Amino acid sequence: MKISGHRHTAIVVQDMDLVLSFYMKLGFQFERRDQEVGEFISHLIGHPDTRLESAKLRLDDGYRIELIKFIEPASPAAPSQIDMARMGLHHLAFTVSNIHEAIELVVANGGEQISTPMTTNPGLPSTHAYVLDCERNIIHLAENN
Repeated sequence: MKISGHRHTAIVVQDMDLVLSFYMKLGFQFERRDQEVGEFISHLIGHPDTRLESAKLRLDDGYRIELIKFIEPASPAAPSQIDMARMGLHHLAFTVSNIHEAIELVVANGGEQISTPMTTNPGLPSTHAYVLDCERNIIHLAENN
């Protein structure tokens, strides 16, 4: 057995409409939005009577994200402080054509800039910065120079 491909990356959200709009403004295309309830989702999540709303988005290269808003059990509150050294998933990373414009777009749509752009690797230069989405999930932006 080996992994044969990327299916999607899931993000738990509080405000589905807000986060869906945020990622669509960054260039993701809407695929579908569903209400999920029943034996399958309850079994998969491991919580009886699970109810959730999900939305799937994709980029032109096929990369997909799934937004999940738990109704039962309820989605947790977004953290007020960002712990950069926390265990588990840390960030989403995207290649952009212009990092300064990407940061402006994130901020204009309710996100937040964490770090200023910095160029690395003189042999293969690229510029990187961290931002937060509208619910404080970390996004790594990279521009190949």
